Amino acid sequence: MRIDSASSPPPAAVTISGGGDVTQLRRYLRGVRRRWPVLVAFCFVGALVGWVSTPNAKGAVVADQTYYQGVHTLLADNTGTSGGASATGTTVNLEQAAFLANKGEVPNRVANKLGLSAEMVSANCLGQSLGGVSSIQITCVDANGDRAVMLSNTVATELIQYLAETTKATYETKRDSIQAKLDDLTRQRSDLEAKIAKTSGDTTVLNAQLDSVSNQYRITYEQYQLLASNGQPSAGLSTVQTATPLAITRAEYQALRTQIQSGPDLTGGATATTLAPKSSPSTGKPASAPLRGAAGAFLGLILGIVVALVLDRYDTRLRQREEVESATGLPVLAEIPPLSSKQQHDVEVVAFTNRRSRTAEAYRVVRTALIFAHAAAEAERGESGTVPVVNGNGEAAPAGGQVVMVTSPGPGEGKTTTVSNLAAVMAEGGLSVLVINCDFRRPRVQKYLMDEPEEGPPADARGLIAATGQVKAVATKMPRVRLVTGIGEGDLDANPIEIVGIQKRLIAFARQHYDVVLLDTAPFLTTNDASELLADSDAVLVVIRCGKTRREAARRTSELLLRLEAPLLGTVFTDSADAPSAEYYYHYYLDDSPTKNRGRSVEGQRA
Repeated sequence: MRIDSASSPPPAAVTISGGGDVTQLRRYLRGVRRRWPVLVAFCFVGALVGWVSTPNAKGAVVADQTYYQGVHTLLADNTGTSGGASATGTTVNLEQAAFLANKGEVPNRVANKLGLSAEMVSANCLGQSLGGVSSIQITCVDANGDRAVMLSNTVATELIQYLAETTKATYETKRDSIQAKLDDLTRQRSDLEAKIAKTSGDTTVLNAQLDSVSNQYRITYEQYQLLASNGQPSAGLSTVQTATPLAITRAEYQALRTQIQSGPDLTGGATATTLAPKSSPSTGKPASAPLRGAAGAFLGLILGIVVALVLDRYDTRLRQREEVESATGLPVLAEIPPLSSKQQHDVEVVAFTNRRSRTAEAYRVVRTALIFAHAAAEAERGESGTVPVVNGNGEAAPAGGQVVMVTSPGPGEGKTTTVSNLAAVMAEGGLSVLVINCDFRRPRVQKYLMDEPEEGPPADARGLIAATGQVKAVATKMPRVRLVTGIGEGDLDANPIEIVGIQKRLIAFARQHYDVVLLDTAPFLTTNDASELLADSDAVLVVIRCGKTRREAARRTSELLLRLEAPLLGTVFTDSADAPSAEYYYHYYLDDSPTKNRGRSVEGQRA
């Protein structure tokens, strides 16, 4: 039977009303499942990025870190004065003293004493005046409590020392100025007294000048006595309370640092250093590393799914039965389940080693199609002697066994595996089968059919060898299956035309002696060998492999075969796992458990 390209257009896609969305969803799910390594990679990268991007990657959360402040309180000592003036005549300027806590000479002194930088002292310490109680608070912050206390106490000590030195310098300058004035007045008075003693005339003016100088001397001397009686002045500040470490939150720490940068409050109001806003337990608290890793993995999973769907959208490899039929215009005769890695490595013929498997059943479906096609051709040939069945060359096809060509668009698509399994299911039905290796460039079929080569050809193959003179038929590990190999194999100088000629004569001879002749040809799109044997074939099977054969290759193969008027029977879709319901029902059919039998008996009783 032959598929005519003029009379048999490609079958239209079958659409089931209401099932399109489900089918599309299943396709998406299969596409994501096929590219699970992409999902794993994106999840891993997302989790890694989330983990390493967690603040304080070693496990301590920065938001929960404890900070400390130390507050040293100074009180203005203005006893016996009014308006802030001490008995020595000095005045303590609280705002100016607070300003000097982190500006000017004091930070430099603290830095030299503690071995720190002046910038670090200025950035972590603040002086605030409390005008209502005539006091100053020196507040220092740090992640270490002891250092915060040390900074606060040292700044207070150095501030008092600096103010004392400044006041002392002012006192000494004033004292020296009064002493110098007294000396000058004493000299003036001596000069005037000497002039009066030498003047014989009117001394009224000189006496008046002497009285003025004496009065100035008396007033200046009184100032000197007052200054001497008060003694050397102090800084005007004394410690009321030294600093102790006080734990604060990160929010409070940040508030204090901001206040330090903006400078002290010079309004004389209450300080804000001890009134930093309290933060709620959840404020600023970042997620832990495991949680961020999980979030990163989830985002990576979403991105991986998107990438997998995009890759699936632009992937032209055939993966579904409908895609194969749409690309080739040919029916899919059977979907062959995937083989295990061990079966592929051991080149196992599953239809022979495991005859109750789904794989064997799938190849039996192909066998049935071939038998029906051959029967239809024989019936058509026997109906009328005037209308014989013609082959691709327009010649009458000879009667006898059925010649089946198995080809594929490219290598590695399961062509040789299909030939071996078809030979097994044909032979188990009592048919004599001859397998001919027509792929002399890359012969592989003998690895599937033979355990070890025999020493010589069997007796029933001698006539075949005599007819060709160049080939031999050998027995295989399967009964009623013979293999012809050695036609041009291993000969790099072999002429393809001569080899094809030998293959044609061999096919004509084998047709008369075997029920089925299977041709394992080279890939159709790689060489011209398979097309040369189309005229000698009764049926052509195209093998398409799920996830390997591309749409354009399948379409091109079908187009060329139809153009050559090849007797196309259909396609065999290998490595397909797209029929889970069929697998379920098949395994249920094979199940002989009591549970299933009880259910079956109950159903029988109901019927």
